[in-house]
Parts: sequence; structure tokens; C-alpha cells
Amino acid sequence: MPPIDIKEAKITLTGTSPLITHPFGEKVRAQILAKQSQQPSEGRAPKDPDEEIRLNFYVVPGRESGRLVLSKWPLREVEAEQGMFGFPASGFKGAAVSACRYLKGSGLTMNFVRGAFHVLGDILPLRWEKIRKRDDAVRLQRTGSADVRYRPEFVGWEIDLPIAFNSRGIGLAQIVNLYQHAGFSVGVGDWRPEKDGQFGMWRVKRG
Repeated sequence: MPPIDIKEAKITLTGTSPLITHPFGEKVRAQILAKQSQQPSEGRAPKDPDEEIRLNFYVVPGRESGRLVLSKWPLREVEAEQGMFGFPASGFKGAAVSACRYLKGSGLTMNFVRGAFHVLGDILPLRWEKIRKRDDAVRLQRTGSADVRYRPEFVGWEIDLPIAFNSRGIGLAQIVNLYQHAGFSVGVGDWRPEKDGQFGMWRVKRG
């Protein structure tokens, strides 16, 4: 058995369609916990579009000033510094794993890719040209009723993925190619190709 050989690299992704972020927030967690513990419902509070969109940003750890910036929505460009908001590293790792479904005959399986390399970090900083406020009519799966969702949309976005990989099992060129496929076939965020949309798509800028 050859010894493990861990190498690190950086892959930069450039968005080819806007990215819509929608975290599983503390408000939803509190509602689920209340239901599981059989606490009485407080009823549905009136919808606050600005508050809802503020909850749908990922703030990069160590950039907690982003919370203060969000209290001033709509954001001014000077307030929303590049790298203040981001997207989970786990989302981009999951996209690469899912992309294996579209690579018949490549030898890359989902189980293999899960352990062959890792995207390091938690919330990775985004760069963008513009942030827009979306208000989309949706239909809730559980009840079938209509609702309006307020989410941020990042236009002209880029992100750097810090990668650690075992070069005994996979090469950097294979990982880069995997991310080319993932950007077209899977994507990240709401309404991505994997979920019948065309948002959150990318190409590899360099790797």
C-alpha cells in the first residue's frame, strides 16, 4: 500500500448565472424545536421582507460586522465589503460528489470522491459585482399553499475553493474537470440545475 500524499491547491470558480443563498436559519431551527417539544404555537408572525432577506445571507466567520451591515438593508456597495458574505464549503463539496452521476465511464464514483479530496473551511468568502433582492412566488411542498420568499441574489460572483487531496488516488486535473461538470450539471444555492433551475452555475477560472 503506497503512503498517503496530501497536497493542497486553490480552485477559483466564476459564476455563469446568479447565486441565490437561503440558509437553514435559526428562526426555522427554533420553529422545528418548538414543534418537536410540543410547545404551543405562537401563530404566524406578519412577514417582514427586509428581515427575511437579512436572514438569508451567510456571514463569513470573523466578519461579524456583516450583521451590522445587514441591519441597514438595502445595502450600499461601500457597506457590503467583498468577502463579508459567503457560501458553505460543504455545498461545493456536495456539488462535486453529485456531479459523479453525470460522468459515466470516468471511474469516479460518489463514494470515492467523498474521501478523495476535501474543500477546506466553513463559510467561504464570496466576491461579487452586485447583490439584488429577490421576491419570488413559491408553492410550499408540505401544504401546497402559495408564499413569497425574499432572498439575496449575487450577480457576477466568484469564490476560491481551498482543496486538500490525496494525490495517490486523484489528481488536481481530475478535480478541476469534476468542478467544470459540477458547475454545469449541479450548481449550488436555490434553483440550481440539480433542482430544476439555472442559478448557481459556474466555470472554473483557474485551478
